Formats: sequence, structure tokens, C-alpha cells
Amino acid sequence: MNWFYFSFILAVIGPVLYHVIQKVTPATVDPFVSLSISYITALSICIVGLIARPPATGLRESIRQLNWTSLLLGVSIIMVEIGYMMLYRSGWSLTSGSLACTAVGTVLLVTLGVTLFHEPVTFQKIAGVVLCLCGLALINR
Repeated sequence: MNWFYFSFILAVIGPVLYHVIQKVTPATVDPFVSLSISYITALSICIVGLIARPPATGLRESIRQLNWTSLLLGVSIIMVEIGYMMLYRSGWSLTSGSLACTAVGTVLLVTLGVTLFHEPVTFQKIAGVVLCLCGLALINR
């Protein structure tokens, strides 16, 4: 299997499904109840994945190698989940809500990439940031 293309397809289809499902989740359902069931499902899939494809270094060694990033990733995932659920429940449309968040997020990620990770500043990145900001302005008009 070509992981280069497969990972790209997952990274495109996953968020599309995610946003559509977030949008159609009943507004009457408590967000934490909904997310609890979602995470039980995700945990079950991860356990099946670990059984089907155990870590090359072994489970204990893999757990030993973990650091603060796994915990903070968990916090950030919950922030995304609750953020989008409340975004859609507060009236944002599927078309403008996710696009606005993505545009602002892209600008922030380019800035962080350049400042924290010393990624090169290119004309294409600057043009992309400008286009994101123009798109954000158009969406909010």
C-alpha cells in the first residue's frame, strides 16, 4: 500500500466526515455524553489496532517512551471537539464555520512553523497567508 497517498486520503476524508457529523449531531444531546460515546468507539478501534499490529518495540516500551505531548494532544482534541460542536450549535454554517477556523488556523500554523520550527519563509507561504486572510474577509462579509 502506498502510505503517501493513503494518509492524504485519510487526512481529507476524515475531517470532511468529522465536520458533517458534528453538524448533524442533535443539538439536544449533551456534548460530553456525545463525545464520551465517540471516544469509547475510538478507544475500541485503537485497541483492535494494537492487537492487530502490536508496536515493534513492545507495548511497555512504547508506553515508556510517551511524554507530555500525548496528554496535551488529548486536551487539544477535546478543545477541537467541543469547539466545533458549539460552533455549529451557535449558528455557524458548515461552509463558513470550518473555513473560517481553518483559515485562521493556517495563518497561525505558518507563523508558528516559521518562528518555532525555523521553517523557511517563501513567497508561496506569504501568498497563502494573504489568500487565507482574503478568504476570511470574504466569508465574513
